[in-house]
Amino acid sequence: MIRETSNALIKYLTQFNHATVEKVSLALNISKKRLWYEISILNEALERLNGDLITLNQGSIEVPNSFESNQEILIKFLETKELIPATHRSYAIAVYVSMRQDWVSLKHLENLLNLSKNSVLSELKLFRELASDYDVELLNNRKDGYYLEGSEEAIRKLSELSMSQLTSVDYGLGIIKEMFAMWDLDYNRDYIEDVVVKSASQYNVNFVVERYDDFINTLMLISIKKRSNPISYDADVIEYIEKQPLFELGVKINAELKIVGENEDVFTTLRLLGALQGSQYLAYDENLKRISAEIVARVKALTLASFSSINTVTLEKNLYEHLVPCYFRVKFDIPTVNPFTEMIKDQYLDLFLLIKRCLEPFESYVGKRLTDDELSYFTIHFGGQLRSEQPQNRDLNVITVCPNGISSSLVLNSQLKTIFPSFNFLGFHTVQELEYLSDDDYDVIFSTVPINSTKPFFVVKPIMNDVEKDILRRQVKLAFNLEDTNTSVDIAKIMTVVRKYATIKDEVSLYEDLYELVYKNEIKKEGINLDELLTNQMIRYTNETLTWEEGIKLAAQPLLQNGYIEERYIDAMISKVIEIGPYIVIAPKVAIPHARPEDGALKMGISLLHSEKPIQFDFEDEDTNVHLIFVLSGVDNTSHLTALQQLASLLEEEEDIDYMVNEKNIDQLYQFIQTKVEGMEN
Repeated sequence: MIRETSNALIKYLTQFNHATVEKVSLALNISKKRLWYEISILNEALERLNGDLITLNQGSIEVPNSFESNQEILIKFLETKELIPATHRSYAIAVYVSMRQDWVSLKHLENLLNLSKNSVLSELKLFRELASDYDVELLNNRKDGYYLEGSEEAIRKLSELSMSQLTSVDYGLGIIKEMFAMWDLDYNRDYIEDVVVKSASQYNVNFVVERYDDFINTLMLISIKKRSNPISYDADVIEYIEKQPLFELGVKINAELKIVGENEDVFTTLRLLGALQGSQYLAYDENLKRISAEIVARVKALTLASFSSINTVTLEKNLYEHLVPCYFRVKFDIPTVNPFTEMIKDQYLDLFLLIKRCLEPFESYVGKRLTDDELSYFTIHFGGQLRSEQPQNRDLNVITVCPNGISSSLVLNSQLKTIFPSFNFLGFHTVQELEYLSDDDYDVIFSTVPINSTKPFFVVKPIMNDVEKDILRRQVKLAFNLEDTNTSVDIAKIMTVVRKYATIKDEVSLYEDLYELVYKNEIKKEGINLDELLTNQMIRYTNETLTWEEGIKLAAQPLLQNGYIEERYIDAMISKVIEIGPYIVIAPKVAIPHARPEDGALKMGISLLHSEKPIQFDFEDEDTNVHLIFVLSGVDNTSHLTALQQLASLLEEEEDIDYMVNEKNIDQLYQFIQTKVEGMEN
C-alpha cells in the first residue's frame, strides 16, 4: 500500500507542472516542510530508477518530462518499499507518540506505519507489551487521542531505547525524518550537534560514536517535547552528579537548547557522562579502579590468557576507561543498543559467556546486571586482545578505517584478524585521521567507505559473510602475491570444476556450503568440548595433605606423563599463582592454575586432581580452600574457550561442586561431568 501523501503528490504533479510551492502545499493540505520531505522521497525513488529528478526553479516545482511515463513504475516501486518493517514498528510508535505535538489519532498511526486500521490495532497490542516492560501505558481518549502514561523517567527510557533501535538500522534515519515531517517540525539534528560540539570544545572531551549519536537523539526528543513532567532523582544522586566536573557542560548545553525543568540538567549530564570515551573528565572512583584490576585478573584466570605483550597496568587502565562511562549507563538505566550483539553472541558465544562471568564484580558494585548489548562491547574489547596474542609472523602493516563507531570497528578488526592472522593490525582510524598518517606507517587499508589513498585499500562491510570473507582473502592474496595461510583449497576453483560436470541451481548456496565444509574445520578444532579433553584417564584422586605447590604438581602429572606439557610448564603455573594470586580460585573449592602456551604447552588437554583434604592456597581466605584443581594445557589463547565455558557452567551451581567434591570414584566423577556437558550441548 503506497503512502497516502506520496500518492496524492504523484497524481498532482502528473497533472500540474511548474506549480508554485504555496499552491501545491495548499492543494494537498500539507506544510512546506512536509512538501519538501515528500519530494525528497519521490526523488530518492526516481534516483534508484535512474529517472530525472524533480527540481525547484524560482519558487516553482519543475517536473521532468519523463515523470508521467514513470508514474506507474514509480508507484509500484513505492508500494514495495515498506517504510517501517515489523521488527521496528513498536519502536516507531514509541518515538512518534513521545514527540507528539498535538492530538494523535488512529489515522495518524496508519499513515506512520503505512498499514490498514486493523493491522495498526494489532501493532498497538504488541507496543503495549513493550511499553509495559518500562511501566508505561498507551492510553487513548477523545480529548488527547493516543498518549503515554507513566513517570517521566520511564517514558524517556522507552523513547530513548526506541530511538536507539531505529537509528541502529539503515532505514532508521528516514523513519525519524518522516516523523519530524509529519509533526511539521524542523529536523534539527545539525543544530543540536553544532550546540554540543561548540559547548564541549573548551572541555576537550571525546565521545564514543554510538553513544554520541544516542546523546544527540535524546536531546532532539527532549528539545521538541511540548509538555514534560518533572524528573525526580534521589538527593544523593543529584549531589553526586552536580559534583562531576562536566556538570557545568550539561547545564551549558541545556541553556543553549532552551531545555528547562526540574532536574533536566542532571538528566542531560547523566546522558553526557554515559557517552564519553575515557574517564579523564569524570570524578575519580577508587572502587572502579580496584574492580578494573580484579576483572583483568579474572579474565586472565578464566580464559587462561596472560596478555604477555601488553602491560597489565595498561590493560587495567584501558578497562577503567570503559568501565566509568558504562557505570553511568548501567547505574541509571540509560538504554544502550549494540547492533552487533547477536552476531557477537553467535560467533563468540564461549568468550561472551566467560567475559560475562569476569564482569560480575562490576555488576555487584553497580547493583545491576549488564545487558547483552553492554556485555558485547566488553567481549570484543577482550576478544581483540586475545586474538592479537596469537603467535604470528607479521607480513603487512594494516590500518582499518571505519567511521561508524567503535563497536563496528572492533567487530571488523576481529573478523580481519581471523582472515589474516599474520598481518600486523595497527588500529582503526577515521577518514580525517588518515591525512595525518605517513604512508610509511602502513602497507594496506581496509575501509568500510571509499577513500583516496596512494596505498592499496579494500572496501569491506563491517560484518562479512563467509563468501565475502573468502573473496576478500583471495583479493588480498593476489594483490600482494601472498601464500594462503588459511587453507590450500580454493573454493572458486572447486566451483569451476563442478560447473564442468554439473548444472548448479543455486551457486551462492553451493559456494557457502563448500566454504563451510572447508574452512569451518579450523573452527571445529577450537570448539572441543570439556568431556573430550578431560577423560577419566586425566583424573587423579588423593587423600594426602598437600601444599598448593604440591597440589599443582600432582594435578599436572597426567598431562606431563601423556606428553601434553613439559616440566617447565608446571614451574610456570606456580609462578603465575604467585603473580596473580587468588583469582585462579574461580569458584568455591575450585582452582584453575595455568601458564602461557610458550611456557611448555605441547597440545591441548585438561587434567583434574580431586583432593579429599582441602588445599590451602595461602591467601588467608577460606574460599581458597581447594578440593578440585583443573589444569589446562592451552596451545593458544582461544582454542580452549569452549571447554572453559563448559567448565565455568559446570561450576555455576554449588550443589554440583559439592557433588564432585564428595564423589571419590573417578569413573563416577567423569560420568557426572560428561552428563553435565551433554546437557549443555542440547
